[in-house]
Amino acid sequence: MITIERLTKSNSKEKLADIAKAHDITRCFFGNPYVMHSFLNLNGPFLCTISNGTETYLIVHKKMKNEYRFLFTTPRKEFVDELVKDEHARYIATNFLPERTGAEFWMDEEEMILDVDSIIGLGDHDFRKEYHRAMRKNPVFEISKYEPKRDIGDLVGFLEEWRWGRTDEQNDIAAIENDLNFLASWGKEVTTKGVVIRHEGHVIAYCLYVPYFDKTCTSVFSKILRGYESLGVVLTVEKCKAMKADGFDFAYLANLNNDFKKSLKWAGTTFTLYAERVYKDESMTFLHVPEKYLNSARM
Repeated sequence: MITIERLTKSNSKEKLADIAKAHDITRCFFGNPYVMHSFLNLNGPFLCTISNGTETYLIVHKKMKNEYRFLFTTPRKEFVDELVKDEHARYIATNFLPERTGAEFWMDEEEMILDVDSIIGLGDHDFRKEYHRAMRKNPVFEISKYEPKRDIGDLVGFLEEWRWGRTDEQNDIAAIENDLNFLASWGKEVTTKGVVIRHEGHVIAYCLYVPYFDKTCTSVFSKILRGYESLGVVLTVEKCKAMKADGFDFAYLANLNNDFKKSLKWAGTTFTLYAERVYKDESMTFLHVPEKYLNSARM
């Protein structure tokens, strides 16, 4: 018999530790419990454990659509058959796999582990040149470590400004829900660290990060406002300085989905994660090709 239990903020770390004993949780952006809860467990899809009494897996469950996304591992065929029979599952996929299993429909995403010291040392000629130009051409910034009492309210206002402050095309796809979910769930936790950049008292950029393992953190959000010279470079340097001061040598970044992140490859190590389709009900149709549907960003 299939049972599904939703994870909550209070029990997610304990449940994930139990899952990890049976299945390796891939070290990646979404492998961090803080990230999993904020991105995958609110506003519709729910982060859950699923079990048949013998095997237990971690999933994202879209209850209204009766969809199941297994995370970090592929369930055994017998488990899939049982899930289809007992729960009438319409769609089953796997996300954040460290390697492919040979499924027909699949896609990949590239992530990176940033070397904090490489950024602080300005170890790339073009990056170093851009940083020094930014420091010459920009006004004097007010740079501070993240403090919840002072910063949460200002960050909410910043996010609304950021939401509408880019190109029309970018605004159409901009989303701040994950940022707000994170601030609501973890914004006041002592483990949440970050850096905030202001100009004349007004927030123009911010980054928040959380511990992951050993001397490694996850860079959860990094956002900037338009209108400043290479502000993304300045924020990257400042967040790495803050990470180093907090004892972190490396930072996991989300998938390399923009040119700026890709430009930082010199300062880190990249790796690939895979998503595969396991089962689809014959009556199910797609607005996009199945490979796009597998994209973890569309979970």
